[in-house]
Amino acid sequence: MAYRVGLDLSAVPARPAGAGRYCVELAKQLDAHDIVSLTAITRRNDQDRWGGMLPHSDRLAIVPNSRPMRLLYEQLRLGSRADRMGLDVYHGPHYSLPARLSIPMVATIHDLTFFDHPEVHEQSKVLYFRGAIKHAANHAAGVICDSERTARRLSELFDVAGGVTVAELGIDHGRFAPSQDHEQDARLLHGVGVDLERPLMVCVGTLEPRKGLTTLLDAFEALALHHKTVELVMAGQRGWNLGEFDARLAASPSRERIRVLGYVEDPVIPALYRRATAVIYPSIDEGFGLPVVEALACGAMVITTQDSVMADLAGSAACYVPARDTEALSQAMRDALDLGSQQRADIAHDAQERAQRYTWARCAEATMGAYAKAMATNS
Repeated sequence: MAYRVGLDLSAVPARPAGAGRYCVELAKQLDAHDIVSLTAITRRNDQDRWGGMLPHSDRLAIVPNSRPMRLLYEQLRLGSRADRMGLDVYHGPHYSLPARLSIPMVATIHDLTFFDHPEVHEQSKVLYFRGAIKHAANHAAGVICDSERTARRLSELFDVAGGVTVAELGIDHGRFAPSQDHEQDARLLHGVGVDLERPLMVCVGTLEPRKGLTTLLDAFEALALHHKTVELVMAGQRGWNLGEFDARLAASPSRERIRVLGYVEDPVIPALYRRATAVIYPSIDEGFGLPVVEALACGAMVITTQDSVMADLAGSAACYVPARDTEALSQAMRDALDLGSQQRADIAHDAQERAQRYTWARCAEATMGAYAKAMATNS
């Protein structure tokens, strides 16, 4: 008999990335699984979206639409509503949990950057998420982390009351894969103003301070002095606190060779990875770093941050530089431009092989294991 899981999807934006993508893909996996009867808890104006994605699940559109009211509702009302749903376990997939709930609760803690790098977040979010993470560590029957690194750090910060399960994120291997259809990729990229006749340095991800954006701009400017045709392409929706980035971009002597695409449709992203000379992900810190694994699956040369979760994920299949090190990043990009065809083929093979281990089915299986442990603890 299936057990009933309540999954809070009320924080997932219209254009999901990172943790939002995790929520979407996990929900789809649980919806299709025989041993889970899923109840998707959504915002009041968001039920139609989930109806199409979760055909086998119940949907409860009860959460207010605005973010402040949503957070208040979670703490003041959601617990009592969830208690009346007949659920066996409740899952908060984005750090936070209701204040009062009698059934077993599981929380996903994606990263600890709110403690380790508060400077890369809005102060209001630092205060809120520090409190939410502490509450989850103290009260959840089970905690899920995206990586072993985050699980270790959580245990260093807190005496976690419930068990800790590592459920690494996955990717859609049908979407993120090599392709010999150069013309199709060229059409997709031409549609967003990207010219495949030039070498491309590609960066994908939400534009925000922790992504190392100003370091990337400085490194690219140094590269552009010596390589007159190379371009930098940045794809991702705008986040917060981009004043410094915008000013640096506007003043860049290489501005005409930097393309900031903003949000792009799903098919464009793998085309960018496949046709990039190198994919650059110079983030200061992450909980997982989905773009790194997506790029590896497409056979891309990846340059990312050493001593990070991205290095744990990619192993020997990527190139690493220290965080915020402009000179090292610029040199790594120069080295990527100088690679021969056989070197690129070897890199692509290793990258694709490494990426195969990351699937949403595997993530869901680990997550259901966390549910079972949480229910057993409270039985």
